[in-house]
Amino acid sequence: MAIIYSYPTTVATGTDKVLGIDTSDASKTVVFTIDSIVGAGSAGVFSTATLSGALSAKGDTSYLKRVELDNIQVPPGSPSLSTYRPSQYITYPAVTAAVHGSVGIGAWALQNETTSSDWWTTGSNVGVGVGAGQSTTSGVGNVYLGYVAGNSATTAQNNVGIGNNALNSNVSGTANTSLGYIAGWKLTASNYTVNIGSSAGATNNGGSDRTSGSNCVFVGANTKGSANATTNENVFGYNAAGAGSNTVRLGNTSVTSVTTSGDIETDLIGKGFILRSPDGTRYRISVANGGGLSASAV
Repeated sequence: MAIIYSYPTTVATGTDKVLGIDTSDASKTVVFTIDSIVGAGSAGVFSTATLSGALSAKGDTSYLKRVELDNIQVPPGSPSLSTYRPSQYITYPAVTAAVHGSVGIGAWALQNETTSSDWWTTGSNVGVGVGAGQSTTSGVGNVYLGYVAGNSATTAQNNVGIGNNALNSNVSGTANTSLGYIAGWKLTASNYTVNIGSSAGATNNGGSDRTSGSNCVFVGANTKGSANATTNENVFGYNAAGAGSNTVRLGNTSVTSVTTSGDIETDLIGKGFILRSPDGTRYRISVANGGGLSASAV
């Protein structure tokens, strides 16, 4: 029986045992037993593993038990990137769907992809982490990295969720990007939203879960929306809260000054700066032809 040494090892060169198996023929079944692993700590005993078109390390005494590697056979001829996009899974349970171009690594990663011969209608997903992209069925072109990232997504397309729970609930949204722990994790059908930072876009001002809203940008840890279903709401800075649809918020309420080395300009006639009077009334300061200024309540 073979003894496999961990790397690096202090065992003299030439004494490592190498086990090679030809898997080109799916009809072959090779059964082998690993006696022990020699490396840091004491040796561990592994039970029998079976190879039959897929690699399995199983047994109650194995820390690697029930990990499956699904290999799709190479088609005849001379396959190329444009004609052959096999999917690879190192996951549990084993994945058997014929899906093009997907990579699933981690227990329950990409478990439910729908078989299809067309890479542009399903597949081409990457799920790395326990439960990453677990519910994806016909979704295509998604990248989920982290524990349960994109876990509830089914038909969502072209999303990127990096971080534990990132885009966890985005069932059917399109082209969202979330980077950070629980970034955008409760959004369900949002589109074209960017959440960057720990908890970015995770809640609304006041603490409720942010579940909807599209075409929005949240950059900074704990950035929040003003309410659900806003659009074009842009929020920048730690713990900053949005001001509603079609607005830009710079910084949280602790910010005392916004500084720039250039001019601030509005390119729309009739627009200007809005200031608050001591009684709270808002006035827009605008300019007329000739440079005269005027104030009007808004």
